[in-house]
Amino acid sequence: MKLTEEQEKFLLENSKKINDLNVLTKKCFEDEGLDGRSKQGRAVRKYLIENDIKFNTKFKPKQEPIDFTDQQKEFIIEQAKDSLSSLEIAKLLFPDKRVMPLSLEQRAVLEVIRDVNPDIMPSKDSGALDSYIAPKAVSRIIKKINEEKQHP
Repeated sequence: MKLTEEQEKFLLENSKKINDLNVLTKKCFEDEGLDGRSKQGRAVRKYLIENDIKFNTKFKPKQEPIDFTDQQKEFIIEQAKDSLSSLEIAKLLFPDKRVMPLSLEQRAVLEVIRDVNPDIMPSKDSGALDSYIAPKAVSRIIKKINEEKQHP
């Protein structure tokens, strides 16, 4: 898709005031349904890059995975035994961050708990290591049966 001279002129005049790619695309094409991912948005992006015009997008860089130390893993397991949920544990481990349900921190803590108790359900993870939770998957049921046969 090629921009018209009128659209290029609009972008040159307004790119200093508006630096959001989505807003520029919507105003340039006078269509509120467009964004930076549309073919029109890609044309605007290309034009801005070719003319060394800075712009912002909604893109957020991927976060680094969280690696816990052995001490932190022990802390997580102890807190889970004391009936704390993975969200509550994540808030204790990361007091300087705003930990929300399904945040990277909460999911990392849940993964550590799941290493100890793979049958835990995320929405019911309070007391995750104390109470027995019946396995839901057939493969987990078979594994439990085989474990019982080996260690009666």
